[in-house]
Amino acid sequence: LSQSEVKSMSHSELNIAFNEIYARRGRIFTDSSLNEYFRSQSWYTPKYTASEFSQKVVFNDYETKNINLIYNEQHARGYR
Repeated sequence: LSQSEVKSMSHSELNIAFNEIYARRGRIFTDSSLNEYFRSQSWYTPKYTASEFSQKVVFNDYETKNINLIYNEQHARGYR
């Protein structure tokens, strides 16, 4: 993602984009709206609870960069 792409995202889009990185690695969501959204995606395969995820999943450089970019934008807007 680029800075300009992230800046143009709505609050909802930032939330989905951030969590999609986790979802693509199999994170199971306890938030009902995120759970429902990702379970409707054909590519999503739930594998790990939150505690399992933090112990087993390591993000690559691109994922880490995008997580930080989105997080920083959310923080700048007061969402985090």
